[in-house]
Amino acid sequence: MVNCKKCKQYVSKTKGDSIQCKDCGDNYHKTCVTDSKKCDACCKPQSPKILQVDAKNSTAESVLAEINDKLSVMYSMKKQMDEMTDTIEFYAEKYQKLIEFQTETIDRLKKNDNKVADLIQKNIHLEKRNRALEERVQSLEQRDLEQNIEIVGMEKKEKEVTVELVKKLADILELNQADIESAWRVGKEKENGKPRPIVVRLRHRGARDQWLRARKSRRLTNTQLLGNNSETPIYINENVTKETRDLFWLTKAQLRATFKYIWIQNGRVLVKRNQEDKKTYQIREESDISLYNKG
Repeated sequence: MVNCKKCKQYVSKTKGDSIQCKDCGDNYHKTCVTDSKKCDACCKPQSPKILQVDAKNSTAESVLAEINDKLSVMYSMKKQMDEMTDTIEFYAEKYQKLIEFQTETIDRLKKNDNKVADLIQKNIHLEKRNRALEERVQSLEQRDLEQNIEIVGMEKKEKEVTVELVKKLADILELNQADIESAWRVGKEKENGKPRPIVVRLRHRGARDQWLRARKSRRLTNTQLLGNNSETPIYINENVTKETRDLFWLTKAQLRATFKYIWIQNGRVLVKRNQEDKKTYQIREESDISLYNKG
């Protein structure tokens, strides 16, 4: 059984975790020594002994031999010191390069962080500008529609002249036919057979407001207009952009349980909790729906 010279514990030579000092021949665990070939004791520089000469019994040859021994020890110490110096300089150079690399990396990361921060700010700015442009475009589109009304539910008559039907509806509502500039159906034919809406272009916004007020005075049906025994109601609404219409239906779907009144007025989607509530809220975008839905 072989024991480690330092810790006195068993050393297995077959597992590769031991070394044998090439100078003294003793066995050690690899973890018990710092060198891979020598033990710590043999790695230590040996202090040269003071040369003592016995004048009576020494000869010139023996003195020279002892001097050579001492010089060889000093040479060995110098060699070890040179090796240690080279090793220290090597690791010092590596350490300096590591420090420089670390400094460069930190500077690079700081620059990247600044670039990311700049990009975030630019993105926020662009989002705001894009939103402002969208609102501007939608406002211009809505302004172009402010003289229009939309008639929903008017059944289609064979070989109809749309503007003549609208004029007949104006007579029923006691409105001026001369205010009607043009009328046309919009959208695609629906598979469920529902008639396409009719857009009516009036000559001024005041005429539009008269039509919107008149719609509240009576309940309109297709029988009144076409005499076809159909009680399907006819509705008169503001003509709004697709974005406003989509927002309106989305608002109705999500806020119906919270707000009793949901309507469109002058191109704006408005909501009101109940008759007693004096405050009216405007839904400008989808995020407003979530805000009011929470309370």
